[in-house]
Amino acid sequence: MDFEKYFEETGLSEKGRESFSMLHKKMSKADFSASYDAYKEGDEIFSAFILAYAERESIPVEVVNLYLYIRFSEFTYAEYQKRGIPDDIFYLTMSDFPITCRQNVDKGGVYGITQQPERPWLRLHLDCMLYRLGRLQFELIHSNRDVSLGGKALKKCERCINVHIARYEPLDEGECEKSYALAKEFFKKYYGIETCFFFCHSWLLHPWLLDVLPETSSILRFRNKFEILETEENADDVISYVFMNKCENIEDYPENSSLQKALKMYLTKKHPVGMAMGVRL
Repeated sequence: MDFEKYFEETGLSEKGRESFSMLHKKMSKADFSASYDAYKEGDEIFSAFILAYAERESIPVEVVNLYLYIRFSEFTYAEYQKRGIPDDIFYLTMSDFPITCRQNVDKGGVYGITQQPERPWLRLHLDCMLYRLGRLQFELIHSNRDVSLGGKALKKCERCINVHIARYEPLDEGECEKSYALAKEFFKKYYGIETCFFFCHSWLLHPWLLDVLPETSSILRFRNKFEILETEENADDVISYVFMNKCENIEDYPENSSLQKALKMYLTKKHPVGMAMGVRL
């Protein structure tokens, strides 16, 4: 795999490229081979390897994770080629690595991939369990319930799709609908799934947003495409996404957007916020 092309296509920053180059010169073939063996043994063993190597070499663990995940992308790319999946889908899917690194910098951290929760999450990309198709990301899962929708039926344990939304781009309704159309074609062609049931578990679907956002909101347009199956109160996940960092005192949260102002008001008045699960075709 051409790493320079990989960097360009995925949008890896200069900082990320410098970190990659530094470790590419430093890590021995034996250590790299051992790292991939640990990765294949499972996340717990791989996590221990990463921590030990980072401590031994005095390198931030986030940088080690980023380097190895880019290197492991070579194996993923080979699998894409074997399956006949186009390169543009590969690069767009792997662009979540730089997005994650940017998010960590925005939180005041190191440009890289943290041990939790990012490293386990990004295994999905490497293991061909998640693909970005246009604006949205689609994870292949098995349903934990029976669902009937639009005259279609999904049985428990059958394959379905979990929808994720990458940061830093508008949630444009038209672009989202294009993504669903692409996903239907993709999973039919490469996985033989005739009817895609799309699930989403997100703060974007929780009813509290109906009280604070206008009908024209792109978030509400996204939400209203789903049939809501269940809701739960969980302020931490909402705070993490909207404010990036958790503050000890509610009054310390910023008010740089209407959404931040609304969430801060809800937290002050102890109104319920949280997550919701929805499904759509």
